[in-house]
Amino acid sequence: MTTQQQTKRRPIKAERAELIRLSEIARLTQQEIEATQGVKPPINEVLLNMHRHSTQQTEFHTLKEWNELGFKVRRNEKSFRIWSKPVKVAAKKAANDEVTQASYEFYPMCCLFHAGQVERRA
Repeated sequence: MTTQQQTKRRPIKAERAELIRLSEIARLTQQEIEATQGVKPPINEVLLNMHRHSTQQTEFHTLKEWNELGFKVRRNEKSFRIWSKPVKVAAKKAANDEVTQASYEFYPMCCLFHAGQVERRA
């Protein structure tokens, strides 16, 4: 990746902060749904519905899934983020076997693109 390309992309921290902000809004929606319907939908389902509403698109897939379906994502299209499956990070130990950091779960981000951002491969 060239330096020019790196400056055009938003840093991962900014993308993660935006997803956290959207998740807080989604959490409120999730609570409203639970109060009215008695069912608590997964946070990713609420986030995906928010993306569907904002884009008026219904079909979202990862880059890999679109490629497998015979499509390619157009250049410079921006992905929509949801949470990926948690990854377990092992505890870190110092040379004297003393635990310096406890194990924890890390939630990576998953990048999705909608049908309006792709075109069939030639």
